[in-house]
Amino acid sequence: DQLNRVVNDPGLGMVLLKHDGQIVQVNKAFSEMLGFELEELKERQLQHFLHPGDIDLLQETLKQFHPGTRFVAKIDVRYLDHAERPVWTQVTFSTLASAEGKTPIAVAQVQDITDQQLTVEALRLSQARFQDFASAASDWMWEMGPELRFSYFSRRLTELTGTSTLKLLGRTIEETEIGNSADPKAFANLLSDLSEKKPFRNFVYRRVREGKNDVWLSVSGKPIFEENGQFIGYRGTGTDITERVEAEEALRRSEETMRRSVIDAPIPAMIH
Repeated sequence: DQLNRVVNDPGLGMVLLKHDGQIVQVNKAFSEMLGFELEELKERQLQHFLHPGDIDLLQETLKQFHPGTRFVAKIDVRYLDHAERPVWTQVTFSTLASAEGKTPIAVAQVQDITDQQLTVEALRLSQARFQDFASAASDWMWEMGPELRFSYFSRRLTELTGTSTLKLLGRTIEETEIGNSADPKAFANLLSDLSEKKPFRNFVYRRVREGKNDVWLSVSGKPIFEENGQFIGYRGTGTDITERVEAEEALRRSEETMRRSVIDAPIPAMIH
């Protein structure tokens, strides 16, 4: 009766299990949380339904469960639902009194905290994004998703180049005109860095604007990985270097003019 009262609590996911993690009984709330039928969960190891990265934490926690001792513990772990999507949970373990001679049972109260965890993660990524952007002297910012397709541009890019970001979003860099206005070797090196998920710095290309002077841009980026090592894309910055390029070109022309004037200057006659 006590077991039934605990398991049938509709407020939380409930799991009764042995000290080795074998599931004895679960309630409907837990089965619906993971998208499994009740019979699919019974007599399986609880570890079987956990995210691989959290199995060690569960096993270390269950080592504290010994017959005849009071056992209380709380951990945050990820389960994998029927579609193998992570479900963030907070699990509270405690012992359930059992009759003499019967196998002692641990109770796991499982609360789904996925929404809260996603909110926290979104805030963390947002803070990381703007810390990365703020740490670089830049004019505009950009991001790519895991398939190396542009997913974000700050509005400053349109102001600088006249290009609508809508023409770039969802495209890979190869599907844009950037490669046509950059040094071929530099562009090949950039594509190699992207495919190998390496950071890159100061990739330079030119943006041609109708009726206006061309704009020269320098772009840098860094790969972004989740805590589990999964690649989720790139984040980077861009800088308008037009004045620097024009100054360097003016200096080059001046030096070339001076060199030619020296070469073309008449050689004075030798007086004996």
